[in-house]
Amino acid sequence: MKETAWLFLLPVYNKGQNPENRHVMDLAFGVYKLESAGISRDNIFIAIDGADYEKISEVIEQFTGSKHRIYSTDEIETLRSDATFCSNLVLFVFGHGHELGLSSYKIITPHVLLSEIQKSANIEKAVIYLGPCFSGIFNYLEISGQQKIIFVGSTKFYSSIASRATEQVAGGKKPSWIANFFLLGVFKWFSSPVDIDGDGRYTIMDSYKFVSIYSNSVYANIKKSDFPYLIQRIPMLHKKLVKLGKQYKRYRDGFEGCKALGWNRCVKFYEKLLNDTDLQIRTIKRSINENLEIDLFNIQESWVSDSTGALSTMYVTGSIQ
Repeated sequence: MKETAWLFLLPVYNKGQNPENRHVMDLAFGVYKLESAGISRDNIFIAIDGADYEKISEVIEQFTGSKHRIYSTDEIETLRSDATFCSNLVLFVFGHGHELGLSSYKIITPHVLLSEIQKSANIEKAVIYLGPCFSGIFNYLEISGQQKIIFVGSTKFYSSIASRATEQVAGGKKPSWIANFFLLGVFKWFSSPVDIDGDGRYTIMDSYKFVSIYSNSVYANIKKSDFPYLIQRIPMLHKKLVKLGKQYKRYRDGFEGCKALGWNRCVKFYEKLLNDTDLQIRTIKRSINENLEIDLFNIQESWVSDSTGALSTMYVTGSIQ
């Protein structure tokens, strides 16, 4: 049986900063689930942008119960060399999406990601699971050569949805975090695969169908739970916005009047009121927009780039074939 490399990739937009803790926890949960499924630690590779790798390592160890080497994304050549014993690749991508690809200090475009995979001459098959927003940007790529490369994305050209999850990890601990539930569903399938189409095999197509059902189910429950908020809370917030808008106008008039008279103390007083009110207005608007985007204008629909390849690529005892 050919060996499979299981690679976890978490890029970060601001070089020298740690990724968001929730993204690290998504990754750590995935590592735990794969190890629980019997996949060797020697076949698991982790590449993360960050500043405090000790802190990142602690989070992963809390989930898995063991230490793991963490490569920086700048060490891609070292990682590629260390994984040359593997003929196949499963890549899980975490973090934020970008209109041009993956959010990184060097934007990872679809062409760049595909090229990096194709540079690994030892890789015959590769399956890439994309959790970030706008993952549909990685669909419809021109893939040439002998390698079979399949992309499975969390959503097309919309934002990915995250929801609070509580899951059991190493040592019976049950941490809670705002999880990317597309990736959560992927890891659940690999740890306990389901033959969705009933053909007697566990294939990448089965994983795609499973996670699509799982994602839509979770998203439907989010919409149902948020609906009372939308019809009750948002109208109240709009009323508050109108009131704050009137206050802001009064404070601005006071600011301009004091400024014209040269009353510096008065100017500073109104300046603070203006800043505080503006912050409240922006916070409320952001809250309204985020809820409307998630509940009314977003579509959580996963996709697979190569249905034929997904049907023929099997998952067997910790490897893809």
